[in-house]
Amino acid sequence: MCGITGHFSKLNNVNKQECLQMSDAIKHRGPDSFGGYFANKIFLGHRRLAIIDLSETGHQPMWDSEKKIGIIFNGEIYNYKEIKKELTEFHFFSTSDTEVIIYAYKKWGIEKTIEKLNGMFSFCIYDKHKNQAYFVRDRIGIKPFVYFFDKENFIFASELKAILKNKVINKKINKKAVADYFIHRYVPNPNTIFEGINKLEPGHFLKLDLQTFDIKKTQYWKLNNKRYLHLSENEIIEKAEKLINIAVKYRLIADTEIASFLSGGIDSSLITSIAKKIIPKLKAFTIDLHPEKYSELNFAETAAKYINIKLISETVKAKSFQENFDKIISFYDEPFADSSLVPTFLLTKIVSEAGIKCALSGDGGDEVFYGYNWYSTFNKVSKAKNILNIFPKKIVQKLLSFINNETLSLVLLNSIETYRKILYNRFTVAEINKLFNYNLIFKETDFFKEKIKKENIKLPDLSFIDFQTFMIDDILYKVDIASMANSLEVRVPFLDHNIIEFMFSVSFKYLFKNKELKHILKEISKTHIPKKNIYRKKKGFSAPVMEWIHKDFDNELIAGNLVKHKIITFKNMQEFLQNENSHGKIWQMYVFEKWFSNYFL
Repeated sequence: MCGITGHFSKLNNVNKQECLQMSDAIKHRGPDSFGGYFANKIFLGHRRLAIIDLSETGHQPMWDSEKKIGIIFNGEIYNYKEIKKELTEFHFFSTSDTEVIIYAYKKWGIEKTIEKLNGMFSFCIYDKHKNQAYFVRDRIGIKPFVYFFDKENFIFASELKAILKNKVINKKINKKAVADYFIHRYVPNPNTIFEGINKLEPGHFLKLDLQTFDIKKTQYWKLNNKRYLHLSENEIIEKAEKLINIAVKYRLIADTEIASFLSGGIDSSLITSIAKKIIPKLKAFTIDLHPEKYSELNFAETAAKYINIKLISETVKAKSFQENFDKIISFYDEPFADSSLVPTFLLTKIVSEAGIKCALSGDGGDEVFYGYNWYSTFNKVSKAKNILNIFPKKIVQKLLSFINNETLSLVLLNSIETYRKILYNRFTVAEINKLFNYNLIFKETDFFKEKIKKENIKLPDLSFIDFQTFMIDDILYKVDIASMANSLEVRVPFLDHNIIEFMFSVSFKYLFKNKELKHILKEISKTHIPKKNIYRKKKGFSAPVMEWIHKDFDNELIAGNLVKHKIITFKNMQEFLQNENSHGKIWQMYVFEKWFSNYFL
């Protein structure tokens, strides 16, 4: 696991000092060593966190024996040993997975190579023979890749903060991305918060012709939602369990110690249980959130005792938040308002401080195995709609005006509006235009319609949308930034593409059988973790940030840099704080203030 940076220039030699500054900006991603390649108009930089092949032979940039094909690579290829067996015509100098990618590309080309890779990755291959460069992001989007292209420069990195060190970049806020942040609490790909800088979408690669400086984007992997496999429930459980076991085993391949996150929920408990059978000395880590109503420590302790694993925990209170928040938010290059960014950062910090470089996580379980509470709420609303559809709309409106029920109030919305409303109560486009004096014209639901390619959605569509949106740009972004800030690699077995392709192909009736969330995963978990943990009430990994923020936050916003620099007028900020009663929206504004102060002052 590492951090990569690079600059390809069409006309001018690259600025060596700026290139080194780019790499220094993400030193936390790879504190073990730095490697750089300079060739007039080209720079390739690598910061290494050594996990596989800890020796100097794993150093990057790495080249083939002819010194004609080079690579800088961030991630892990779990099946590299199997691929290596197909490359017997080549002589290998290292035991790393990185070198396997080079010779796979040399033998099969870029597309067939990517097709063979099982892992999380973003990498650049520079081919001197063809005078071309390729930039690849993994199927799911576990590893980040951001880039700037202006016909004369292609600049890229694992994090935005690195790209911004290059003076070619004119740092300017993207208004649409600002709106997206306030609607979703994150900035969805392919946009970033800065104009001209983009995220490479998951499952895509770019090809840059260094002669013409033309660039081409190709989608090499796409998830389907067709549910075409007709298997029995027992067959699904058996196949899913087999795939999960394989995925966990793969993600225990390392030349350094591996640990596991353990919240006590199904996802992390199952992953930890399987991993413990393979590595008996495995350690588990958890966070104890306070006030106590947010804590999951008792469930983590119950699971740890059942699994017979050592559990290391740390308590996070308001003081922890106040002491660490400014530092934590400085690592996030875009405004990002998931409240769990604080406990996630502190969790990865205690693992790293224990001298561990790699940990397993249960992320992806909710999207792949149908686990979010809003799926149940959507189901209730859909059933209420079916019943009320027999009455004229005016009668239904009158009836609902007498009933104070949040779920029933959603029946008048169309299905995609219902989904968004259930998911979160965020800003509307009208509110954003008023607050920032923008004139943006689009609907909040356009984003979801684009992902699903239709107006109406049904239950199976929800996880499909979440998988392509919330999971990539919220969950995975949060964990990548938090963990790499602490020089920790996080591996996610549930996001093995073989598991994903299988689970999105089986009949939906088994995923939500008898209205039970995570039905398949619960059946698998029965022999691994306590019943108490399997059937506990789901609790998201969220933090009481508005209880933790100092009480003078409104004055901080009124006197803050957004107002000083006229991003928001004093009058508009004052009206917002006087009229807004949603803690979620105020928290988003607080985060945006902190982000702006970090990146524009």
